[in-house]
Amino acid sequence: VDLRGGEGPSGFPEIADWFAVSSGGDATIHPDSLTFDSWDSWDAWNFSWENIQRLGVAGATGTVYDSSLDDSLVFGPVADGFHQNSFFPFNGLDVVNDDFYARYSFDDLTFVSTGGFDTADLSVDPNTLELGMNTTRATWEEVNLTLEGIEVVNASTENENDAATFVVDVEQLDVRVSDDRNVQFSSPATGSVVNVSTFDTLNINDDGTNRVTFLTDTSSNGTTTASVNEVLFTQIPDFDLSFPLIGVSRIELLAGTNTENLIVNGTAEDEILKLRDSEIELIGQSYFISAVNYSDISVAGGDGADVIYVEDAFGSSTINGELVFENANMIVRTTEFESVEDSPPSLDDISINGGLSQRSSVNSLVLTFAGSVEFDPGAFTVSQRSDGDGTVTGSAVSSSFSCTKNGDTIVTITFDDHVRSGAGHLEDGNYQLTVDGTKIRQTGTNLILGGEIVYGDSADEPFYALYGDNNGDRRVNIFDLLAFRQAYNTSSGDPKFNASFDYGGDGAINVFDLLRFRNNFGEMLPFV
Repeated sequence: VDLRGGEGPSGFPEIADWFAVSSGGDATIHPDSLTFDSWDSWDAWNFSWENIQRLGVAGATGTVYDSSLDDSLVFGPVADGFHQNSFFPFNGLDVVNDDFYARYSFDDLTFVSTGGFDTADLSVDPNTLELGMNTTRATWEEVNLTLEGIEVVNASTENENDAATFVVDVEQLDVRVSDDRNVQFSSPATGSVVNVSTFDTLNINDDGTNRVTFLTDTSSNGTTTASVNEVLFTQIPDFDLSFPLIGVSRIELLAGTNTENLIVNGTAEDEILKLRDSEIELIGQSYFISAVNYSDISVAGGDGADVIYVEDAFGSSTINGELVFENANMIVRTTEFESVEDSPPSLDDISINGGLSQRSSVNSLVLTFAGSVEFDPGAFTVSQRSDGDGTVTGSAVSSSFSCTKNGDTIVTITFDDHVRSGAGHLEDGNYQLTVDGTKIRQTGTNLILGGEIVYGDSADEPFYALYGDNNGDRRVNIFDLLAFRQAYNTSSGDPKFNASFDYGGDGAINVFDLLRFRNNFGEMLPFV
């Protein structure tokens, strides 16, 4: 069925042409067509239209694909003669853009945005509301609604006892809390926004792999209370706003200019509280809570061997059984911590070639230590586990290191033998780094890293070299050949130059590199 609306001399619709169809079957709606999968006893029907200003569709289950720019979606009845009629019950969705007005009425409706900056307003109180940066689901008595790909979702309730659930489905979730129970969820990764207002309780569910940051921006000096189970804002200004947490392992709290007080309750054995400048970190067995810019903080430890590590200059005193730390930026009151120590060093990261995946040319290891660290001779040892043929060697690799300090200590290890001539890149083979923690200490103290750290003693730690392996899969194959062809006959400064294929380190990829690549083509280096 093809439908065509009225068209004036300018090519735009001049009259409010509209049509309405209803079926008990399923429907799929695109910007210019409508398909019913079943129409009672009939086969599938397809409608297409042109210059139709208003569309009405009712059925059992619907999926709407929107590719128009800047649509707005409104759930619930609209005070308009077109909508208030017996054809459409009040369980529909209105979609409005500059030249098109549609109303969909289904028991189960999915709206998929594939176009511009779409906004959805969920202003009627739902029975359940599940929010997310990628997908939002709402259930009313008459309809189940799913929104996908919507840039902005606005949700509000007139029932103060309603609770909404936010499912964290992005790596970084920012939660901005302001006055009047207004909360904004946003994500730097997706650019999407969810605005929630007038709720007292907003549950946050996560699988423990993402980071949730709370930013407080209120006009009053309220108090924030945080634990692994809940973040609670009080006195903002006349109500409490609760965020029960399920599965959130990394919680960050960032205070605004008017929020001063913070209470952090430890819940695990063997917690570590780290103090630095205007920031604290409470680290439990399975969670991490950090707080920045709070001026008055109270922290309680759990029931294990809880330790306070002091990384910056704090004065300390004991007041009414509380151990109080104070500097120019904040006061931290602590209870139930067993001991106070200067922070021991820690090895936070090991990277090869600055984190590149290629293992065609390996010329450095970079180690990152927290804070300022000093070393004794013999702190680092590099050895070859096996050569390029897979033969076990166990031979030592002469190496040297340099370090820079900028808050943390960055150690760069380079290689003096087992290297390709003139290049400083390791020969093909499996390698291993051993870090002697007894020879690494916090600067100016006797606090040592302790123990021994071995990197490269498992296949999961890819410390190896294989010339031609451009993508780090331990093979030289057709994928690497395609990359080599792109770089062949180029030199340093050429946009296509790939230094990982420069076998001799002479700044050019030429026939000599081609011969080396051909020798390794088809090779696979097993972990030994």
